[in-house]
Amino acid sequence: LTNKTLTTPVINGFSGTGDASITGDLTIDGDATITGTNGNIVFDKSADSLIFQDNVIAKFGSSGDLYIQHNGSNSYITDFGTGGLLIGANAFINLHKAGSSEKMVYANADGSVELYHDNVKKFETTSAGGTLTGTLTATAFSGDGSALTGVTSSVSGAQTGITSILNNSLVVGRDADNDIDFSTDN
Repeated sequence: LTNKTLTTPVINGFSGTGDASITGDLTIDGDATITGTNGNIVFDKSADSLIFQDNVIAKFGSSGDLYIQHNGSNSYITDFGTGGLLIGANAFINLHKAGSSEKMVYANADGSVELYHDNVKKFETTSAGGTLTGTLTATAFSGDGSALTGVTSSVSGAQTGITSILNNSLVVGRDADNDIDFSTDN
């Protein structure tokens, strides 16, 4: 090709034993479609968008180690390389519900990480540890609770326990066999 700028190009029926190549710059002024076996890649000039249809994979890296794909139902970002998948930001990372500002995870650089349930903050890390809002349910407990602060102590029979400060409704303690017991007043 000697004319490097093509208007509404159509190249059909190319067959040969080698690759087709263009030396120099190629300018396409309009939409462009690259057809594939399972779907197409389209550059939509009016939307300034490169569109990968369902089941078409965008691969990055010399060995195609990073994949980005949508299969019609779910979207995937997959790293098959020897390293990890790193996501960085100077200020914050916000994982939110698509099409809205509803937060799911919000991570501040050099600061807190916040977890949300239905756009309500439930857990936040702090420089001293973390803050939980709501009820925490655990299937196991480790430690004797001696370092807990802000709770009152209670003794009930053979138990030496800690009664929660919230409505005095949860008792955590050890019984005569040194097993940890949980009980409520309800």
